[in-house]
Amino acid sequence: GLKIGKPFVYEAFFPIESKKYITLQKEVKFPSRQYKYWQQVVDLVNPILFKNNVKIVQIGSKNDKALKGVVYTSGETSIAQVHYLIRNSQMHVGIDSFAVHIASSLGKKIVALYSNMTPENSGPYWSNPLDCILIQSPRGDAKPSYAIDENPRTINEIKPETIANSILQLLDIEERVKVETLFIGDNFS
Repeated sequence: GLKIGKPFVYEAFFPIESKKYITLQKEVKFPSRQYKYWQQVVDLVNPILFKNNVKIVQIGSKNDKALKGVVYTSGETSIAQVHYLIRNSQMHVGIDSFAVHIASSLGKKIVALYSNMTPENSGPYWSNPLDCILIQSPRGDAKPSYAIDENPRTINEIKPETIANSILQLLDIEERVKVETLFIGDNFS
């Protein structure tokens, strides 16, 4: 009969000039969860978000490489400020991580990627399922590896347009990315 309570995180103001934005966290601790096509996702979705006055705010640690075309706050924010940024955002996008669970506890819309684990094991617990698009690596009938690192990394088989169109869908933006990735892998450029 026990229930998991929502986490409490102290919140601190962080100045952000845009009122309409989504947060994106691209870096996480486990190599198996490192998605290498975030820049392609941003490049696909940004022109449509721009038409709708929505910006992307990148959150994370100081070691995260900045994406082009985003408001970069990685390494400039405390956990309390990240909480503030997520709470005031329209949505959170990222890898299965602490930020996804914060977004879930705040009732935010979420687009999250899953590779070495399934959303059934580590998905956003407090979210309304209609507010989440949880994208798993295309493994067919194979089970997730649960490994810290994978070779090859199955997360990199997720197509950038799948993520971009999921963002647009949850933001209730009718326009879609009309790109189809034909090949993704080591020779992708």
